[in-house]
Amino acid sequence: TRCIDACPTGALVAPGIIDARRCLAYLTIEQRGPLLEALRPMIGTQVFGCDICQEVCPWNRKPQAAYATSVPPQQATLDLTELLTITPEVFRTRFRKRPIWRATPEGIARNAAIVMGNRGDEIARPYLERAIEKTNSPLVREHARWALRKIIDNVK
Repeated sequence: TRCIDACPTGALVAPGIIDARRCLAYLTIEQRGPLLEALRPMIGTQVFGCDICQEVCPWNRKPQAAYATSVPPQQATLDLTELLTITPEVFRTRFRKRPIWRATPEGIARNAAIVMGNRGDEIARPYLERAIEKTNSPLVREHARWALRKIIDNVK
């Protein structure tokens, strides 16, 4: 039951039973539209997907040991400010034929805004303000406003 205990959103409700509506992998990759405000803090810093349940599973010890010695891909680190304002053209060029493609440019921008809010870092403030002013996506604007409120509340 390590996976049940480790799941940050409680998506694993019992052995063999998952509530996909709460799973970070589902929420950050497949979910279209807004994320419930109650779930946004649970996203933490997960911009794309979640493997926490896999990482704690004792059945996965041997594959993890083999992977631990490999070099991460060049694009393993994502720049939140870039993702917040990424255009469909840049997204297509950079992520086509990669798993992150499934999240869509709008979904990745939404996720980046949530992570910025969860981090509470003042440095993100001008990027969020710009996204609120300039993006054509009501979805991204909504999540950028939420993130900005979190940062402002964190400063108080």
